[in-house]
Amino acid sequence: MRNKTIVIWAAGGKRIGLGHIRRCLVIAQELQKKGIDILFFINDDPTAINWIKQEGFYYKVSSFSDSENKVVNTALKNSSLILIDTKKPVAELIRSLKAKGCKLILMDNVTDARLVADAVIYPTAIFDNNLDWKGFNGKVFAGADYVPIAESFIKTRERTKYQRIHPPYQVLVSMGGSDPNHLTCRVVSSLLKSHESINIKVVIGPAFLPDPVLNKIEEQYYNNVEFIRDKDDLSALMAESHIAITALGTTIYELACLGVPSIIIANYRTDEMDTEAFRKLGISLPLGYYEDVSDAAIRQALEMLLKDSRLWGNMSQKGRMIVDGKGAERIAAVVEKLLVKSL
Repeated sequence: MRNKTIVIWAAGGKRIGLGHIRRCLVIAQELQKKGIDILFFINDDPTAINWIKQEGFYYKVSSFSDSENKVVNTALKNSSLILIDTKKPVAELIRSLKAKGCKLILMDNVTDARLVADAVIYPTAIFDNNLDWKGFNGKVFAGADYVPIAESFIKTRERTKYQRIHPPYQVLVSMGGSDPNHLTCRVVSSLLKSHESINIKVVIGPAFLPDPVLNKIEEQYYNNVEFIRDKDDLSALMAESHIAITALGTTIYELACLGVPSIIIANYRTDEMDTEAFRKLGISLPLGYYEDVSDAAIRQALEMLLKDSRLWGNMSQKGRMIVDGKGAERIAAVVEKLLVKSL
């Protein structure tokens, strides 16, 4: 089992979101095509566990705070290669695993842990490599080429030509799998006051917390707003949209891959630098940290994109150009090459 298996270690859930789990599943599916088996290490969150189970992967519950010996021994029984997707400082864990013969790939991590990994992957189009790599002997793979996009989006992209923007405008609200700050309710409330001719579709993520106000909106405005639940594949829904309002995360890249410009609202102040980088990239319109964003600002951003067809068209084309959908394939190639060396 060990020779044909890798461990993918990530965490997700209602409190921290599901972005890491989501992209790791996409990578795992690509690795399966290469005949590589996957064992997930995930935290004890029902939503994260259900996602892994639904896709047919084996898993073990193991948080990054578990005892070092337990984690190391479990990992080594199953694989000689581990991909860890976390922002946490896990340098000691990586050293322990490497001391016992494991190869380590670290994803999306800027702590000193990256310096002891065999390879580091930054699956983002806005990676700014201003880090100190002194003492690092591995390889770095970074940029839009390594953004993992699910196969369904790639197939939808192939079937979808560049669309034009015209009324009635299709507006998608998708604030991630968990929406920790209840931004969905706020965005939809704002859009209902827009003077534009818009059809609103709202994605309710699998880890959303109950929101009585949002439930009341659904009851009252059922003719104006469509709520989508229990839908894992959003590729067709995104492709039908002219504009999407979302938070920082993988959704931005999925939209870009399909040529759909996005309006971004940040869940955390620490996201503001990244959201500004998306503005410079030209595929999104960031509004800033949610506490600083007014309802009027949300409507103004939407109306500006709807009325400026040239701006909308440029953002749409740039998105498709920057995110080609082959990131998971490229990451799988990196993993496979390192796995061969570790056998």
